[in-house]
Amino acid sequence: MKANSIEDALNLFDPHQPLLEEDDIKAYYVARDNSPIEEIKTILKTATYFPKLLFSGPPGCGKSTELAKLQEMLKKDFHVVMFSVKEITNTFRISSYSMLFHILKKIADKAKEAKLSIYSEKLEKVTHGGIAGDTDIELLSAEKNEKSDIDDIVSDDTKQDGIDYGIMLESVLRRPSKPGADAVLDLINDTVWDLEEKTEKDVLVLVTDIDKLDLDNAYYLLTRSSLYLNKIHCFAVYTFPLELKFKNDLIDLYRNFDGIYFLPNFHIYDRYGKLDKNCEQKLREIITKRMPMKLIYDEAINQIVQFSGGIVFELINLVRQCCIVSLLEKINFIDDEIVREAVERIRRFYRSFYSDKELKLLSQIKMNKRFISSNASFKLMRQFSFAEYGTWDEVWYDVNPILTPLLVNIELDKE
Repeated sequence: MKANSIEDALNLFDPHQPLLEEDDIKAYYVARDNSPIEEIKTILKTATYFPKLLFSGPPGCGKSTELAKLQEMLKKDFHVVMFSVKEITNTFRISSYSMLFHILKKIADKAKEAKLSIYSEKLEKVTHGGIAGDTDIELLSAEKNEKSDIDDIVSDDTKQDGIDYGIMLESVLRRPSKPGADAVLDLINDTVWDLEEKTEKDVLVLVTDIDKLDLDNAYYLLTRSSLYLNKIHCFAVYTFPLELKFKNDLIDLYRNFDGIYFLPNFHIYDRYGKLDKNCEQKLREIITKRMPMKLIYDEAINQIVQFSGGIVFELINLVRQCCIVSLLEKINFIDDEIVREAVERIRRFYRSFYSDKELKLLSQIKMNKRFISSNASFKLMRQFSFAEYGTWDEVWYDVNPILTPLLVNIELDKE
């Protein structure tokens, strides 16, 4: 349902909430010409084995929504299990065991729905007891060169009144309350087999937000732990951080998995400055599917689209900021003046935090349309300061249009 007021629109335009529910997909989803999900769907429906695919794209491009659309497209053909890794962690770090255990819990729910005997015989007790403590130990030891895991968890703060709480914590973490990773893997595969036998439908696992994990953690999951992710006997699509392709790891990922797909940002202009009217119309549609023209003027939509730079997150965020400005000024519509104020609010925020070095870096990216590999570049891209457009060898980069005025007086060093 479209918004009936600016208050309604404020709730509909939340950049941190992708379209995940089936009703939202039906109401607000806009099909993308540059999305690979049709090809992914074809592979999943025709493969006679269990392909494991990787899916990535620039920050804020809409990956989770595309996977939710894929889920809706394949729900009749598969038992689809979709979840975000943010369900598993509060620290943006997870172990491969945590991942496997969460997949097991989700597939166990499908077994329960299908009334499979394996649920009551093997799964119910295991999946209701929580994750074993050695999941954290696995993660810490693997990523800290086999350093004692407990040393990382236990600090001097745990020793009080002569009692070494670290020893107590160690015994809790190491208690044999859950099966090991290999046993969890076997449980997943046994359950998948039973589901397929009884229902004549395979299982499809869609895991989002791996790209939002700590980069080293995501790398570990997709390289050193990739065998676990590949040994589950079901179809799967995993997201991965775009940054990995700049670290010479893309070939390793290509070899470890059955295919790599990228979702690009919408490009309002191509790398040579030519307007792409189709992309422009798609971005307009993202707004007008949620918000009637009585609440937002046509020129305001045009400005929001231009200032978004084709980044879906920024587009949604801009409309949200416009709604806030309208409510503050007690105006029941969004016009071009409201848009200008919303843009300036966002720009002021960025302006207060950029260093001269970062502004120079953005100026170089804007001028050359190329990625400059550095930690500063990775940070700026995650902050939507600039964006990647296109895929594979047809890739270019440009600065978020909201920030362009900040670069006017920046002088670049002469080569």
